[in-house]
Amino acid sequence: MASSIFLPRVSGYDINKISRDHYAVSVNNGNIGACVMNKKQFNIFIQDQKEKGNVKPPVAKVGLLTTLGLVALNLLTKGRLFKNAKGLIHRAFEKVRSIFKK
Repeated sequence: MASSIFLPRVSGYDINKISRDHYAVSVNNGNIGACVMNKKQFNIFIQDQKEKGNVKPPVAKVGLLTTLGLVALNLLTKGRLFKNAKGLIHRAFEKVRSIFKK
């Protein structure tokens, strides 16, 4: 089964890509209901849900935008935001290493 982090998220539905042109769409509100859609049906479904305001961006897009925002914030603060991050990671690694040495 393909990853669903690149698919749009729709409130009340679980969406999974099961092959190149087929998607499994099921409701997650306690009722039993699921179907397999081809690409054309899936696009129509997404357009209908967009008109209702139920569609959220894919998880991958949200993560990418968050990462770009943090990079921009770091550039605006001239590197001071993550200046000590390397030292924190190194100290945490040393603490873990000392636990396993005992």
